[in-house]
Amino acid sequence: MTTADTAMRTGRMRVPRTRGALSGTLLILLGVWGAIIPFVGPYFDFAYTPDNAWTWTAARGWLDVLPGVVVALAGLVMLMSVNRIVACTASWFAIAGGAWFVIGLPLAPFMGLNIGLPTASSTGMRALEALAYFYALGAVILFLASAALGRLSVHSVSDWRAAERRAADERAMAAPAAAPAATTAMPAGAATTGTAPADGREDEDVVARENARRAIAREQNDHAHRHFLRMRRGSRERDREQVSASGDRPPQ
Repeated sequence: MTTADTAMRTGRMRVPRTRGALSGTLLILLGVWGAIIPFVGPYFDFAYTPDNAWTWTAARGWLDVLPGVVVALAGLVMLMSVNRIVACTASWFAIAGGAWFVIGLPLAPFMGLNIGLPTASSTGMRALEALAYFYALGAVILFLASAALGRLSVHSVSDWRAAERRAADERAMAAPAAAPAATTAMPAGAATTGTAPADGREDEDVVARENARRAIAREQNDHAHRHFLRMRRGSRERDREQVSASGDRPPQ
C-alpha cells in the first residue's frame, strides 16, 4: 500500500468536531441531569422517595447515576473526538444509556431494586416526574444519539474532499524528501539484481513515466521537423525544374 493510499484511508476516518458538537453537548447536559436529579430533586419537591436530598440508594445508582454518567461521558467523547470510529462507538454507548433509562424502571423489581414512588400529589405531576426521570429523558437521549450516529457514520462529499486534500499534502511533503534519495547511488545488491530499493519505488515510477512522456514528445517534434524539411526540399526542386524548363538561370 502506498503512502497516498494510507493517507486517504486515514483521512476517511477523520471527522470534523462540528459534526458531533451539538449532539455531544446536549447529551452531556442530559446525562448530568439524569445522574444528579435524584439528589437535588427533593429541593424542588420533584423527586422519588426517599425524598431526601443527596441520599444514596442502590436503585439510584443503577437506574440514574450509571446511565447518566455513561451518556455524559459519551457526549464528551463525541464533542472532542475527530476519529470517526471513536465517535461512533461513543454514540452507541449513549444509545445504550438512553435505552437503560427507558427500560430500567420496569426491570427494577426483577433486579431487586426499589426506586420508590413519585412524591407529587397530583396524577399529572407524578407522570411528569416519571417522564423527566426516566422515560422522556431516555427517549430524547436515544433520538440525539441515533441522529449523531447517522451523521458520524456517513462519508459526506466534504469528508472525501478533505481526505483528498490531506493526501495531496502528504504527497507534497514526501516528494522533497524522496528527491535527494533518488540521486544517491544504488546499493550493490540492487545493481546486480536489476531492481530498485522498495523505498522510493513509487517516485521512480513517476520519474520514469515523465521521462517516457518527454521522449514521445521529442520524437513527435523530430518527426514534424523532418517532414517540414522534406517538404521544403521538394518545393525547391520543383522551383529549379520550372526555371530550367523556362531557360532562365536558377537562383543562387
